[in-house]
Amino acid sequence: MATGANGLSAFHFQMLADLMRTKKLSATAANLDISVSRASRMLMQLRQAFNEPLFTASTAGLQPTKGMLRMAERLDVYLRAFEDLMAPRVFNPEHIQGNFQ
Repeated sequence: MATGANGLSAFHFQMLADLMRTKKLSATAANLDISVSRASRMLMQLRQAFNEPLFTASTAGLQPTKGMLRMAERLDVYLRAFEDLMAPRVFNPEHIQGNFQ
């Protein structure tokens, strides 16, 4: 998967969104079929790229910081747009405009 200038890929953001849902790095790693150490490295890369801790540890799991909460809505918009962009297009002849000869 292509990465940006900061070394982040869409997969990093998918991992971040899943971590917002699960609040557990091990659950997110299992959901994405990656090792916990890879998920941890990805979280470290995200923290460095945003210069933000993103989550703090608690007995209930990882809790998003205020900075992460501010980013969360934009993250969902980005991921929906990315999924729409990557969705296969279905040919529908009803949408064709013009004449064929």
